[in-house]
Amino acid sequence: MRAWAVVENGKPLQELELPTPEPKGTEVLIAVTHCGVCHSDLHIWEGYYDLGGGQRMSLKDRGVVLPLAMGHEIVGRVAKLGPDAKGMKVGDLRIVFPWLGCGTCDKCLAEEDNMCLTPRSLGVYANGGYGTHVIAPHPRHLVDPGTVDPAVAATYACSGITVYSAIRKVMPIPPDEAIVVVGAGGLGLNAIAVLRAMQHQNIVVVDISAEARRRPEGRCAQGRGWQRRGRDEAHHRQRGRPGPGGDRPGERNPDGAFRLRGAAQGWEAGAGWAVRR
Repeated sequence: MRAWAVVENGKPLQELELPTPEPKGTEVLIAVTHCGVCHSDLHIWEGYYDLGGGQRMSLKDRGVVLPLAMGHEIVGRVAKLGPDAKGMKVGDLRIVFPWLGCGTCDKCLAEEDNMCLTPRSLGVYANGGYGTHVIAPHPRHLVDPGTVDPAVAATYACSGITVYSAIRKVMPIPPDEAIVVVGAGGLGLNAIAVLRAMQHQNIVVVDISAEARRRPEGRCAQGRGWQRRGRDEAHHRQRGRPGPGGDRPGERNPDGAFRLRGAAQGWEAGAGWAVRR
């Protein structure tokens, strides 16, 4: 197999020839057809997370070993099945769940692999979708994308799971009750799309960027139930005063809110909306 790998942090990826994995037991060999590029890949490539204040978290200290083929947003076709792998056949198209664990601890045995304390996440701790092949430990780590465009479906292995998890934490909420999404970037747009797919009708998005606030209006939040809120109005409401446009008839605080942006000021802008029953 071929892989485009980080060999040295901050340097161009290098093409490597590696042995093609041979699936054992319940393992499934996937030939990669699509792989998304996540912002996290930039941090892995750099070799650290910037914690602010001049502090860095070294990914080497966190167990990331080079050379590494990054890429955890993977879609591919089944190339070969281990002798105990059931429920699919060669050629099937699948999304690959990348957040793998050790496979033996209580969390992994409970199918909560992402909570494992010794993770083996594809593209982070093990070679991922920047290679031509990856190994899934079990068919349960593979999801049929159905009719979804594979180029979009690949991203659901990361941003899709992230926003769905956040939405599940604030649910159940009646469809006409407000849910606030703090941040209208990539994750925020996905959250809007997922909420609309779940038939939620009252979605409020808060972002300090005017450009970001305009994005969903034209792309995936058209129609009823979409409200744009800026920093000034959020700050007014945070202090118990009406926003620049005044109070809206019948308006009340939302029943759920979640943050989908990294900047602290983005959370500050939405803090006044983050009130739950």
